[in-house]
Amino acid sequence: MYGLPPASFQINALLARSDGVGNPVDFYFGTNKVGTVVDPPYVLSVTNLPAGEYNLRVGTTNAAGMYTLFPPIDNYYMVRIIEPSFVQPRRPDSNTFTFDFTKTLTYGTNVIEVSTDLRSWLPIATNEATTSSFSFRDDSATNALSRFYRAKVFPWGRLLP
Repeated sequence: MYGLPPASFQINALLARSDGVGNPVDFYFGTNKVGTVVDPPYVLSVTNLPAGEYNLRVGTTNAAGMYTLFPPIDNYYMVRIIEPSFVQPRRPDSNTFTFDFTKTLTYGTNVIEVSTDLRSWLPIATNEATTSSFSFRDDSATNALSRFYRAKVFPWGRLLP
């Protein structure tokens, strides 16, 4: 699973077997327990997760008192929260502005927007990334006194109409 910081989402767990007693489910990112849900449905809301990679696991205790973590293999279910960044901004001439956009999502859609006042934003380019970075060139940056750029990243591919 991929997301952008601060990430907010829900994690769902389903017990394949239940021994008929209360089976609280613990949710972990690595070795850090991030929450417990006592009764089904076992849904944990995660909010404001910063950039990083998280090994997702769940644990529960059966009627015999045995505590088990699932999956038994580390790094089986990974949550990756990425933080894209602009690098190497440059103005090769008075009409052009370029930059590289890195740490974005492969196969995600990136929309570059421009503003002159930081209130009104206009989309000027869309990129469906096939790698985790791309270069952008604005050939209409002619003698702009102030021109601001931002990127919106849509991790699930194409934008809907």
